Amino acid sequence: MRIPFDLIAVILCADRIGDYLSHNAWDSARVREAFWVWPMFWLASWYCHDVAARVTERRTERYRAMAEIPEKTLHPNQYFSRCTIVAQALSVLFFAAATWYLNWPMAVSFWPRWFGLHDDASLAGFTLAKSVVVASSLMVGPYLIAMVLSWIPRRRLASGSRRSQIPLLTYLSFEAKLTWLPFCVSVVLAIITDVAQFLPYSYTAWLEKEPAQSLFIIGMMALAATVIMPLAAVTLWDCHPIPDGALKLKLEEVIARSGVKTRAILIWGGRNTGLLNAAVLGTWSRFRYVLISPMLAETLSVEETEAVLGHELGHARYGHPILYLAVYLSIMMAVSALYGTISQGWSAFPLLQVALMMTLLISFIYFFFGAVSRQCEREADLASAELIGTPEPLITALEKVGERSGNSRSVPCWHHGSIAERVTAVLQLSADPTESIRFHARQKWLRIALIGGAVAMITAQLVLRY
Repeated sequence: MRIPFDLIAVILCADRIGDYLSHNAWDSARVREAFWVWPMFWLASWYCHDVAARVTERRTERYRAMAEIPEKTLHPNQYFSRCTIVAQALSVLFFAAATWYLNWPMAVSFWPRWFGLHDDASLAGFTLAKSVVVASSLMVGPYLIAMVLSWIPRRRLASGSRRSQIPLLTYLSFEAKLTWLPFCVSVVLAIITDVAQFLPYSYTAWLEKEPAQSLFIIGMMALAATVIMPLAAVTLWDCHPIPDGALKLKLEEVIARSGVKTRAILIWGGRNTGLLNAAVLGTWSRFRYVLISPMLAETLSVEETEAVLGHELGHARYGHPILYLAVYLSIMMAVSALYGTISQGWSAFPLLQVALMMTLLISFIYFFFGAVSRQCEREADLASAELIGTPEPLITALEKVGERSGNSRSVPCWHHGSIAERVTAVLQLSADPTESIRFHARQKWLRIALIGGAVAMITAQLVLRY
């Protein structure tokens, strides 16, 4: 699952622009102009991403012709990542301009008028204009289309990197499922909100009071993280049980030795998706799944696949999913508090508010969560070496993944670290039992501190609101 920072920025833009323009008179004729404004936005967004892909392709071809890539030169994967960030930033700016010109938040709030209905039109007692599902879908729908168009040139690069042609529709479908999983979960929660409006007011009146409202939100987030997210992921990501055979028996033996309870080992997506990855989902063993992509299983030997499974089980054994949830809750609490302050102090500059919020959010996630995640990856690598008895199968698996991903061994990753760094770390830790014990101890205290800090922040916020 990827963090769609550009989609988050778009949601913030819609919120801030809508609030800023809410006092303006709304011209319903602007809705008709959407028929040319949004297509122009889609074309501009696609063009930015296509340029990013083409310059990366030319750079890749130039370096393939060289006997040795010059030092301090960006790897094509890094280069494309930076180009993509620029293209996404431009797309968000284009979206903000179109939203401002059309006063799209106001248009969406009056969407029943598009069909000749009154603002208070209702269905079975439910006021249509109050539908959270419809409003949120219409609000970000134009950008979702732009995201799909931006993946078309990216698919060309993925096919070249994986050295296999990835069908366009297969790639777009799977990319949407990976990137839009948080949005899909939010849609489920929005549906629950809409359904709740059918209930008598006496049943939902308690939600208007603090701290009941905060507790309900936290409870829904916990439900989403422990139950809804894993179930949605295995459904959307085309996961299916690993077929019976020698590989399944070997992997089940590894799970039994680890002592980690899982619900199932699943094949993650199809062979033609281009996915080269494995993951563990779920904080609760009843909804914990281990996922392995077909391309990864075909690339690795049985022993290497066992080592990768040991790595994923290491995440579960040492409570990393719970730690990640605690860190995300802490970040959300901090960003939420800052969001209120920025919204009040910079109300006359909506786009500047969004820029400040995105800077803070990306900084928190990139530096804080990234540092925690990299340490967790080191611990999971060490857990694999301890479970298998040697780090060699994991190391060769990592090297194969790096080679299959376009010789990306030394390419840094903000939440995993580079393959070269991981190989060095697991060799050093596994070779020194005393240091590995100390490392696990440091990680344990880090988990206690971060989870305790998240609980303290939630408690403090509830007390202050009450």
